[in-house]
Amino acid sequence: MEKGKSVVSDYTEYRPHGENLVFMREFADDISSSEVFFAETVRALGYLGGVVRPTRADLRLSCAYNDTWVQTDEAHPSKRYWEILEHAVPETTEFGILGPPAASVRVDVLTDKVLCDVYRQALAGATCPEGYFVMFDQVWLGGFETRVVDVNESASGGKFPVTLWGDDLVLDTYTADDGATWLCVPPEDFPAYPPVTFGIDYDTVPLLTLAVHWSRWMEKGTGEHELLQSALDALIADGWVSTMTPTYFRV
Repeated sequence: MEKGKSVVSDYTEYRPHGENLVFMREFADDISSSEVFFAETVRALGYLGGVVRPTRADLRLSCAYNDTWVQTDEAHPSKRYWEILEHAVPETTEFGILGPPAASVRVDVLTDKVLCDVYRQALAGATCPEGYFVMFDQVWLGGFETRVVDVNESASGGKFPVTLWGDDLVLDTYTADDGATWLCVPPEDFPAYPPVTFGIDYDTVPLLTLAVHWSRWMEKGTGEHELLQSALDALIADGWVSTMTPTYFRV
């Protein structure tokens, strides 16, 4: 497509300051186990999965005081994090302060159920010193694919145009078995975030941070915005509470 055509620049625009949404979830003090706690938290992937889908995850663990959900920096588990990757995703080659993962697990599709299965394996292989137990600290998610709803002539044929700081770029899309169109994971050298990203942390309560970076997912009246709003409605119905007042969404 010719650079500068209005149909390209009007289709979607990258907005670096976008919209950040933060949700928290409280649980009963008598929740039965760390596994149940984790499963209740990562169920969020199922609600968001029709809009934005990660293809990789780092599951990071910590130690918490026995009989509490209070984490400590005084002790660390023997195996601090696991890497979960869909088959086409390359393994990490540069490691952070935690070093290499205890294990890299390959899966067909990254889902909340898959995360729960890996968490169960991680709990079986990690230990904390006496007086502490192992629980999750963070689910870092990456390699995001994003659902495209309002596909017009500018986003057909496996391509998707976006305006980035005045430049018109074209990214790849694919069609799933159910007919839905998905924006592929942007290439490593793409100088911007994908349309929507999210992650889960634990800080006395689970926190879900979702960021929206591209215009079509922010603007009311688009299919992308409506689909994301429906996903947020489902999150809220499941007990997630917004910690801030958004500009573009109803929470």
